Amino acid sequence: MTKNATSELETTRLTISWSKQADLALRSFLGARGVKKGDISRFIKEAVRWRIFHQTVTEAREAFVDVPPDEIQKMIDEGVEDVRAKRYLQTLRKRRKRALHLRGKLKRELVAKLQKTAAALRASWR
Repeated sequence: MTKNATSELETTRLTISWSKQADLALRSFLGARGVKKGDISRFIKEAVRWRIFHQTVTEAREAFVDVPPDEIQKMIDEGVEDVRAKRYLQTLRKRRKRALHLRGKLKRELVAKLQKTAAALRASWR
């Protein structure tokens, strides 16, 4: 799952209604695995994510049922290639920006050292 713009730390309270049998089954299942009471939320969040993922995959399969496998693979390859190219360009831009920053910093440090050396030389000539 991709990271959203919102932080994982932002939470929303959710009240659910379900049978005592389902509640007992979940608590027994988690308890048998050493999961603590507070981890029920994490378990439910993960279950929701998997359910959404499963439904999305099912819908995608249904939408492409008439498309030949070779054509699907070609679309996937093109999409992956496009994403990789964009990431590569982003990486290059970041590296160039960092290099320019470091070059400017080194230049400022060198100028400062040269000025200090020049001042020391002037002082020794007097």
